[in-house]
Amino acid sequence: HHLLSLACAAGGLYLLLRHWLGRWQALLPAALLLIGAPSVHMAQQLMVGHYLDGLLFACL
Repeated sequence: HHLLSLACAAGGLYLLLRHWLGRWQALLPAALLLIGAPSVHMAQQLMVGHYLDGLLFACL
């Protein structure tokens, strides 16, 4: 669900910028959000945390 939230944030950014910019101009910042280094590291940490939570739940 964390990765879905990240995708929704990019979609929301696109829709917000679409009010003031053209289609391709609004798409670029949303795409940069997804492929940027902070998002890549954040998504990796979220997925690792998700697996650790699952392991903890399975152990309990």
